[in-house]
Amino acid sequence: MSDGSVREVLPDGKNTPVEWETLGQYCQLCVRARLEEAAEQMDAVRRGFCMTGEENRMLLRLLSPQAMEATICGKADVDVDALKACTISSVGDALTARLFEVLAQWPPADRCSFLRFVSGGSRMPARNAKDAEFVICELPCARPDGAT
Repeated sequence: MSDGSVREVLPDGKNTPVEWETLGQYCQLCVRARLEEAAEQMDAVRRGFCMTGEENRMLLRLLSPQAMEATICGKADVDVDALKACTISSVGDALTARLFEVLAQWPPADRCSFLRFVSGGSRMPARNAKDAEFVICELPCARPDGAT
């Protein structure tokens, strides 16, 4: 399982060899076990949606798993234009522009790592991204001394 534990997908599964003829069934049972392992968490998400009103219950029925992930967690990729739109910079336009040029060239995983480094989270908010603030400021340069 995802936590490293072992779960038998068949009764006495540890003593049942997987044969070529039963491989398809074994794979289906493994997939079902992995999908069911998050059932409790997904039920909690569903209850939370349902507590917030009828419109969210309707929305829950309409969302694909990918759309639900984006709604709850934010977008998996960092939208450089959205980040630029919520940026407050005191280091000058040229340096700020260069930062966004570099970020635009990075692959999505590296942009997410950058966002995690500067904000603690690897995703932009799904909604109200413009309400977020990305602040770029210059830190005073300190010279190292014998204690560093």
